[in-house]
Amino acid sequence: MREADSHVVVVVVAYGARRQSLLDVLDALRREAPARVVVVDNGCAWPIARELVQTHGDWIDVLPMGTNTGSAPAYAAGMLRAVELGAQWIWLLDDDNQPAVGSLALLRDAHARLFDPARPLLAVAAIRPQGHQGLAPQHWSPPHSAFCGFHFLDIPRKLGKRLGLVRPHALPTAPIPVGVCAYGGLFFAAGLLEAIGAPKGDLVLYCDDYEWTSRITAAGGRI
Repeated sequence: MREADSHVVVVVVAYGARRQSLLDVLDALRREAPARVVVVDNGCAWPIARELVQTHGDWIDVLPMGTNTGSAPAYAAGMLRAVELGAQWIWLLDDDNQPAVGSLALLRDAHARLFDPARPLLAVAAIRPQGHQGLAPQHWSPPHSAFCGFHFLDIPRKLGKRLGLVRPHALPTAPIPVGVCAYGGLFFAAGLLEAIGAPKGDLVLYCDDYEWTSRITAAGGRI
């Protein structure tokens, strides 16, 4: 384990009976050594607070929501709690986003390298390779008016892929700008919340992460 990063607070939203998945994420985070981890209990079906405090002490801050409130209210509450804990940097993860070794250092380095004082709104996102393997970067963000990943203009490309007529693209080796992204893997300075606000709590089904991150690019920032 490297020396703890005293300015990074991780927000992990946990659901249902996904106990082992969450424990694996927390074990991996021990290697990354953030200052604190806020675990949002979004309707977990096990005594999460008692077990995590026994195992990890005050490194873990469990925030109970009482029930599954949806991802937007849970992430909003977790981010605001991270700010209360003194976070200068916030890293968002789902309870199945087990980070690879060195992920946090890579994200911090990427943010420092890409930061432009003239465009201070910046977030960097780590991705799951299996979710993007084979896709050209222009397809990483959904087109306008897509719903749950579907848009009729994507039909020829998806048929071509299914029929083996489209050659897969290798994952790029340099950062790729995107218009929106998911919560899981996103790293940003806590001041971003002051600029764009928290996720909207009344969006409880799908694409609330896209709505929230779209505010970054709409305000002239970058992801």
